[in-house]
Amino acid sequence: MAKPTKTTEIAPVEPVNNPNPKLIVDPPFWLRYLIHKKAEKVISPARRAAARQNAEAARQSAGDPHVIEYFHQLDDPYSH
Repeated sequence: MAKPTKTTEIAPVEPVNNPNPKLIVDPPFWLRYLIHKKAEKVISPARRAAARQNAEAARQSAGDPHVIEYFHQLDDPYSH
């Protein structure tokens, strides 16, 4: 007769008595999907290129020259 094997349960990711129910450790699939799509839209290269193009058009229409901002501090080793 075989000995019964001890099964180990995987601990749940969410605590049983979550002190802060607004904090979700493992959000459901639909929420992960929405977060993914929103983040994808925010960091998309096409959106960044469009924002840069709009800023350049606004600079040109205002007649402003290109600006290079330079920071140098003598006692800061990362400024050299």
